Amino acid sequence: MSASSQKSRLVAFGVALHALLIYSIFDVHFLTPQVDGMQATAPEYEAPAKRLVIIVADGLRGDRLFEMEAAPHAPGADALLPGFARTPRAPFLHRMAREHGRWGISHARPPTESRPGHVALLAGFYEDPSAITKGWQANAVEFDHLLNQSSAAWALGAPSVVPLFAKGIPHVRSRMYAEELEDFAAASDHAALDTWVFDRTIEVLDGNVTEEEAAAGATVASERAALEGGAGDGPPNRVVFLLHLLGLDSAGHAHRPGGEGSVYAANVRAVDAGVRRIVGAFDARFGDDRGTAFIFTADHGMSSRGAHGDGDPGCTETPLVAWGAGVASVASAAAATAAAMETGDAGALAAAAGAHAACRPRGKDAPTSRPAWGLEDATRCDVDQADVASLGAALLGMPPPRHNAGMLPVAYLDPALPSLRSGAAASTAAQLLSVYRRKVLVTAGSSLTAYLTPGGLRAYAPLIDAEDTLAGVRTARARGDHAAAVAAAQVLSRACVEGVTYLHLYDRALLMGVITTCFVGWMAFLGVNLAVQGPGGEEAEARIEGGGWLTSSLAAAVSCAMCAVLRVREAPVTYYAYFNLPVYFAWYCCRALAGTSRRAGARAEAALRAAENRQTQANREVRASGGNQPGDGDRQGDTSVVVRWLNLGAAATAAVGVTQVLCQSFHDRTVYSGVFVTAWCVLSLLSGRLMLSAGAVPGFSARASATASASSRHGGGGRCGGVHHRRAAVRASAAALAAAGASFALAPFTVFSVELAADTTLVVAGVGCAAAAGLVAHFILRPLDLFGDDPTAPDPDSASGHRRPGYALLVVQLSLLWAAGFVVWLGDGLQAARATIPRGVHAAAWCIAAAAAPLPFLSPARTLPRFTSVYLAAAAVYALFSVSYESLFYAALGAGALAWLVLERCCQKLAAISGNIVDKDSEIDTDGDGDTNGDAVFSSIPTLRGGLRVGDVRHAVVFLVLINAAFFGTGNIASVASFEISSVYRFTTRFNPFLMGGLLMLKVLIPMTTVAVAFLALLKLQRVPAFPMYLVFLVLSDLMAVRFFFQVTTEGSWQDIGHSISRYSLMGTQVVTMLLFMGLADLVTSDLPVNGLALSIHVGVGAEKKKRN
Repeated sequence: MSASSQKSRLVAFGVALHALLIYSIFDVHFLTPQVDGMQATAPEYEAPAKRLVIIVADGLRGDRLFEMEAAPHAPGADALLPGFARTPRAPFLHRMAREHGRWGISHARPPTESRPGHVALLAGFYEDPSAITKGWQANAVEFDHLLNQSSAAWALGAPSVVPLFAKGIPHVRSRMYAEELEDFAAASDHAALDTWVFDRTIEVLDGNVTEEEAAAGATVASERAALEGGAGDGPPNRVVFLLHLLGLDSAGHAHRPGGEGSVYAANVRAVDAGVRRIVGAFDARFGDDRGTAFIFTADHGMSSRGAHGDGDPGCTETPLVAWGAGVASVASAAAATAAAMETGDAGALAAAAGAHAACRPRGKDAPTSRPAWGLEDATRCDVDQADVASLGAALLGMPPPRHNAGMLPVAYLDPALPSLRSGAAASTAAQLLSVYRRKVLVTAGSSLTAYLTPGGLRAYAPLIDAEDTLAGVRTARARGDHAAAVAAAQVLSRACVEGVTYLHLYDRALLMGVITTCFVGWMAFLGVNLAVQGPGGEEAEARIEGGGWLTSSLAAAVSCAMCAVLRVREAPVTYYAYFNLPVYFAWYCCRALAGTSRRAGARAEAALRAAENRQTQANREVRASGGNQPGDGDRQGDTSVVVRWLNLGAAATAAVGVTQVLCQSFHDRTVYSGVFVTAWCVLSLLSGRLMLSAGAVPGFSARASATASASSRHGGGGRCGGVHHRRAAVRASAAALAAAGASFALAPFTVFSVELAADTTLVVAGVGCAAAAGLVAHFILRPLDLFGDDPTAPDPDSASGHRRPGYALLVVQLSLLWAAGFVVWLGDGLQAARATIPRGVHAAAWCIAAAAAPLPFLSPARTLPRFTSVYLAAAAVYALFSVSYESLFYAALGAGALAWLVLERCCQKLAAISGNIVDKDSEIDTDGDGDTNGDAVFSSIPTLRGGLRVGDVRHAVVFLVLINAAFFGTGNIASVASFEISSVYRFTTRFNPFLMGGLLMLKVLIPMTTVAVAFLALLKLQRVPAFPMYLVFLVLSDLMAVRFFFQVTTEGSWQDIGHSISRYSLMGTQVVTMLLFMGLADLVTSDLPVNGLALSIHVGVGAEKKKRN
């Protein structure tokens, strides 16, 4: 098999393996908790409400709704609250929370996106990330929810949400606006989206029938009957309205949610006014029948940077206000507690205490600040987002959704209706117990741990007597002891939720061990490939051929046994890979190492015989001359082997240490500031040391003379060797100083806030710095021809008659770069003025990006001009994505990558002069005197080395640091919500998740690909084969991935959980997509020649001539 096909097979295997390992967290940590086959639990109480209105303000933060502000901006806010100098931002909802209902914070779970949030609110369970692959986004029959159980329902709002709960259900009507209205442009009227929903809801209450509904057979009479709860498949008087308000989400993305005078705050006031309208419309339509209950909440919040998706408190803490039929009020809860204290009813007091304990405020705004919110902390009742579904079901007298995993927030139910509280609590407990029972059956039949454990599945201990507990709840309720029934039902509900979690995690320890073994086996597999000079080359086939039948038989037997167990337990197909991969890796490594040891033994035996023959001959010569027998050479050889192993161990230890430091950077990006400051110190010291060795510092001429003498003894001739050594040392010192400066410039960026405040000045400054770096590269570095591959060509138009190609391309790229800066300046100005961005501005951004991308392929196939062309092309596109300091960071990162290349080349030349490597394939006049005699003659070595050296690990480590810094330095954090969505506004403002997501990924790829280009160019300069270096990088990356795999957690705060998911996903994605970076980089470096370096110093006629002159 050819070397290229062997590499392709290994790459394909690596990509598939890492895709599997990334997916493994869904099998280990985020397997869907949903089970089917449960029956709905019939409620045993009278419903207090006939209709339920659920208003979901997409993207609304809890603090932005409840907080007070300085001026009465909203209608009805003219009068200040007694004792307050500020007024509520949302006066109507604030009054409902303060006087007529209950309020609190609803705590969402990551991913804080619209679909999972709505599923939790309406179905009562948390949609895990793996559900994206199962069609849940558009199939409402796979899980039960409130609209599904209603007698009639209306869903109004965005087309991205409404179909989730309306499609395929005959009694659910839907009204949606056009997708084109979901525009994040600053000039858009975001509140208009919500006004549309309010207007359409009022039309429904007035009996309006759309053309689509009329075509389906609906009439005014049938719609009015449905509104009254008298039509539909379900029991009567179960009418549900879902109002999805997208305006706050689009306003937050476009303008960010901060500030009292912000567009987001204005949208909060508009929503409050709209809710006031809706409440008035329901009162007008149904009169004072006291049959309407209202729940106002949000699917997710928004971070200060205008994003969501992760566990940031701004994303997870959403408002919850409930009022109307069956809902408790602050006054009623206080009155019930006072009555219980007056009568001495211990049960009622215990129930009140239990409800208060369940309401414990938590999160970033706990305890509640009365001056900030104008609300009392004692009246606040926090819930988990999934609890809202059971509350809605209780108000309408419906069974909880069959897949519900939320607790009933009893404190939100009217204490004046004790039968409602106890009945709803008992119904929720029965439903949760049915889920637990079903989960026991499923786990007992599928769990590998249960199958391999004597005695089988071990039930959750607190639920062994669950049936008796539920019977006790019903008995207490029957005898009128509602407080005891509620208390027992809540304890049982909590135990059921915990029991389902216990069963859900039953196989986790086993799977984590197997996945870890896969990681370790993969790294051993790569190490063996590197150790036996594979993959690629003819030896790749030979290393596993012959013998090993016992090893193969044992591996096959183990694999067959595991497959049989997995088949019996009907395990997912991915489990077969998890359990068989370690067997394959162990088999491969044993066979490869056995073959290597046999070949190495044969080579060692042959070498020993040759050494013995040489030793015998040398002993004869020594005895003939009367001298001593040699032996020092053998000891020196033994010492060199020891030193080589020590160097390898030190390099491996340092590399592992760096990976662990980089792992910490995923928790705290300021680690990179420490790394760059350390690099600045080390490089500055290196620069000083090189300058001292050159004798450029007064007082150290003796040392310089010694260095020059050493150089002359190695074959150069005294004056000539010293001159070239000093010149090379000075250049290496300058390169180290430049690299130190680049490191120092990079250090501050990871200290800057990740909350990117729009700053056009910084973006344009970054454009200027990138342009300056390009000019320095072309007009200062290119004439030095540091890489030895950029000679001048005859040019009659040039004053000197010679010129290097590529300067016309430089002018074009600089023009595009400044054009990008102008588009940024123009677009940001329009956005700040809230003016409509003309299509021409977006078209100009697309044209600049499209024109800049192919230009590097037109640059000369020489190291410096090619890298500079890539740098400038990427800088133009990256400027269009920049919001704040990102373009400055890219300018510094590109300069640092260039300094890395120059420093490595200068040190390569210095090492060549010090070692005086002789290779006369090509001669270069380095003195510029027109004669190669007496010059340091460098020659290019156009072939790759046969393998890796210990020092090559340094290149992989530096690359790993820079490519991770390329991600974190631009304001990102290890979080889904860290990507600044306003970065795409120069290209589009219309909401399109796929286009916007693709553009954001492109923004991330640009600096990482630039670093990858520098890395591949460096490998060609060092004659290092790229593929083995790629394998080294994979090993280093997998060391980080293993640590992040163990840090994925389902415990603690939801912020911790979300960040742990993001860290592992980002690291795993980085490992898989490294091929993409390398592939993109290879597109522009493939035609660069391998450009190793050798040197010889010649002293002859030319040198003597210079001496006489």
